[in-house]
Amino acid sequence: QEDDSYFEEDLQKDVFSKKKKNLFNESNLLKFGGLTVNNSILFNRGESNLSIDYDTSRNLFSSYSYSLSNIFQLNLINAGSFKVENNVASNNSELTNNFLGHNNFNYRVGGKLLFFNPKKNDLFWLSSRISLGRDLNSKKGYIYSDLTSTIRLNNWVNFNISPKYIFSGNGNLGSIGLSNNMNLSRKVQFIAETNIGITQDATDNSTFSLRYSYTPKNSIDIYATNAVGFQDIGTMLGINDYKFGIRINYIF
Repeated sequence: QEDDSYFEEDLQKDVFSKKKKNLFNESNLLKFGGLTVNNSILFNRGESNLSIDYDTSRNLFSSYSYSLSNIFQLNLINAGSFKVENNVASNNSELTNNFLGHNNFNYRVGGKLLFFNPKKNDLFWLSSRISLGRDLNSKKGYIYSDLTSTIRLNNWVNFNISPKYIFSGNGNLGSIGLSNNMNLSRKVQFIAETNIGITQDATDNSTFSLRYSYTPKNSIDIYATNAVGFQDIGTMLGINDYKFGIRINYIF
């Protein structure tokens, strides 16, 4: 009986280990991040991530991040320019006028810290990201922060909720981001995101993307969005019409 008990306990550990491994495999597509709504997944210690996105409004942004550890990730470069024709948010406040004005070029740096992780027996992932930077044309800056939880609903769907806020000397913005990642296969994922404004100048927006991971460390997103853009302030503002774009992600 003692021998049976020993082997049963060993088998349970083995099953639990496999579940953890499967959980890791199923989160691989999440490692490429969200578009307008962040998730709590980090890539591994020592890995870097480069993303480039371009859309039909001629928005062009690039971001580079590096994981100092399995729980802390630095965003060293996040730069680009918003093109804000025919939108409902470009001149509705001093804040948006400073960062979405003509000839804007926004540069930001920040970090992401992971607090909870199911691979450590937590119920869900929980992280916080803070970034700061300025527009090189207006010489103005702001601080962005969020608190994001990622919940694995089942083998196919993960859900993210991300309250976020911007602090600046020219006004503040607040939104709640909601998104889900639906695995259509091991290499294909459908992403639906929405941001609901909770302050006067923030505006609602939605994004829909199809992600294809052509190698374990490379992916491409084809998306439609009516968000102003994917960099901090752009995720909290909307435009009148949907635009289309492409994002390329590399982990190395």
